[in-house]
Amino acid sequence: MKLFKILKRAAGLYFRKPLVFYIALPNTQVPNLNVPKEISFVSIDNINEYLKIIAKFKIPFSPFSEQRFENGAIFSFLHNNNEYLVYGWAISDCSAFTIGYTKTTLSIDESSYILFDFYTNDNHRLKGYYNFILYKYRKLLRSNNILIYTAPTNIGSHKGIIKSGFLAVGQYKKINMHKLLRLLKMKQVHISKSHKKSLVM
Repeated sequence: MKLFKILKRAAGLYFRKPLVFYIALPNTQVPNLNVPKEISFVSIDNINEYLKIIAKFKIPFSPFSEQRFENGAIFSFLHNNNEYLVYGWAISDCSAFTIGYTKTTLSIDESSYILFDFYTNDNHRLKGYYNFILYKYRKLLRSNNILIYTAPTNIGSHKGIIKSGFLAVGQYKKINMHKLLRLLKMKQVHISKSHKKSLVM
């Protein structure tokens, strides 16, 4: 029975779907976008302001939002006069951040960031807003030590990430995540494996 459980766990790790990871490239230029003047970029670092904003712009509520803010995460979004266009999160200086897709928990140094959980309003897809918010995030964070990830099948996400000045560093799942972390260390992106209980999802 014990051997069966070990084999089952190993099979689960092997067949779990992978993610594609990207790191920021230095000296990235502004994307060639004709963004309307009424489009605004807003960043929030507390739950009270977040609750007001999501009600005003009809942004889906995240059940992890309070926990994220308590651990220093930043929520940012683009909006026009009436509704949100795209939103996403960034986090730094966190001892236990879990990527739910791969069930991997990471420790993030204060000099590095992970961008995660982005979503584009269905009414505003294919307009370049995703790569624009990524570029605005880079200006906000003032760092090149940034990691972002997406599913291999999300073609639109890949295009937006690359246009925003990120370089693909490979496709990984939990079983070979150590290879990614070794590469990040070489690139001076200070993100490592954590054995602590997850603080943020």
